[in-house]
Order: sequence, then structure tokens, then C-alpha cells
Amino acid sequence: MKRKLATLLLILPSTLSALACEFHGGFGMGSFGGFHPLAQQHMENSAPVELRVTHDNHLSVTAESDANLQLRYVIPDDYSNAEINLIPSDNLVIADSTPLNLSKDKGMIDVKFTATGPGEHFIMVRIDATQSYRPYSKIQRVNVTAI
Repeated sequence: MKRKLATLLLILPSTLSALACEFHGGFGMGSFGGFHPLAQQHMENSAPVELRVTHDNHLSVTAESDANLQLRYVIPDDYSNAEINLIPSDNLVIADSTPLNLSKDKGMIDVKFTATGPGEHFIMVRIDATQSYRPYSKIQRVNVTAI
């Protein structure tokens, strides 16, 4: 009788773990294993911080006169090699069309441009960077109304 009880007690843990799903068992045969969602609910999942470039979505300017677009940016630590390319529509001329390298973690850039004629125009703001050794790209649009 004692032998049967001892054998049963030795076999019992292996049969319990064999009947448990992948989320249960572990941690000394607790009710929840380490990979169960309820066992991980105390762990804080941080949302990824995204590279941000903000600006006015719509500008009203006077044709044939200088205007200004202000770009504000924030670059998190896991981004590198960040730059902005500005692509104007046909009737807009940007004073300096070279790519803007973002070397600081945050800042502001003033972009001077001129509308050569009245009407609806746009500037495409293309943001390129490297995020944890993977390419990152985003395109935003600024609508310009010239009168």
C-alpha cells in the first residue's frame, strides 16, 4: 500500500504537467505559468515613441512674396540619421531645397518659400530616418493657398 502511494505521488506531477496547456504549469506547478497573460499583467508595456515632425496643415500666403513654414521636430533615442526632404508643387519655390539633417533631439526649422502664382499648392514633407537599424519613412502634406 505504501509502495503504491509513493509511486502515485511520484507519477502525479508528470501527469499534471502533461495535461496542462502551454499557459499553465511552471513556477512549481502554480495555476498560471510564466507566459500566461494573467501572470504578465503587472509588466508594463511601453508604447513605442515615434519620431514627430509637426507643422501647420494649411497656410494662407500672398503670391510673389516670401512666406515661412515652421517645422517642429522630436527625435527619440532609438532613431538616427534623420533628415527632412521638402517637395513643393509646381508653383512653389523653396529658398533652400537641400535635405534638412536633424542632428539634435528636438528643435525648430524655418523654411522660406515663395508662391509664384495664386491658387492651391502643397509642400510634401518627407521624413527619413533609421529606427533600430531599420529604415523609417513618413510623408506629410502642407496645403498652401496663395492669393
